Amino acid sequence: MLTLACALSAVALLAVVVFIAIQSAMDGGLVVWDARVTESVVTSRTVLGSRIFWGFTLLGVTPVVIVLTVTVATLLAVWGRRTSAVLFVVGVGVAAGVSSLLKFALHRTRPSDALALIETPSSHSLPSGHALVMGVFFGLLVLIVLKMWAGRRETTEKGVSSDRRNRFWAVWAVGAVIFALGVVGAIGFSRVYLGVHWMSDVIAGWCMAGVLLILAWSVLRVWERNRWRPGDGTLWGNSASRAAVLVALIVVVVVVLILAARAKPLLV
Repeated sequence: MLTLACALSAVALLAVVVFIAIQSAMDGGLVVWDARVTESVVTSRTVLGSRIFWGFTLLGVTPVVIVLTVTVATLLAVWGRRTSAVLFVVGVGVAAGVSSLLKFALHRTRPSDALALIETPSSHSLPSGHALVMGVFFGLLVLIVLKMWAGRRETTEKGVSSDRRNRFWAVWAVGAVIFALGVVGAIGFSRVYLGVHWMSDVIAGWCMAGVLLILAWSVLRVWERNRWRPGDGTLWGNSASRAAVLVALIVVVVVVLILAARAKPLLV
């Protein structure tokens, strides 16, 4: 029953993407709606808002995505979650590839350069790569957290773990979902706010991210059912070495974010 629900959800999400693609190609009513949304957003811009959404959009810049993906995968592997690390890297990579292929195939024009607060990317508009790739990025993180929570619940049922620890993981899982939704929503909207995407581009990106996440969840279930596990559960090194790796990766992420901010500055 759950598998059927996931399949139907994927079909529904794909249908939305197809509808947006057809509407954009035929200059349908959705194109008029996009223009109105963009006009409304542009007229409500503020200096603070521009800086905030510029910060969110930097998270989806390609070099930053690569470093963040490597960072998360490394931490998962170091902390003994090697299956999750493989799934994460493959998932984000597939998302980037799907985004590029759809942009090339659909060939939609971006909003006018006069509306942009940052340099307009050279790629096409549909779908929003930021919305798609970062949707998969944070969606996979949530999937991994929920998987860890489910594992903790199983441990609790066997009487090994305490109720307090189970509640902690439940709160952590709910918090991860809320955080991911907020960040992905802000990153997607930042593309409209900064004038480099139409709102329907962002919606299409979120929908495709949902399709890929359903696919990733299905692959993970098959993976675990067939016991294709590359040594999960073994921590790397001692606590000091793992902490050193964490600190080093954080420094790298901060440096790359600073470089990205210099390479993609606000134009106002």
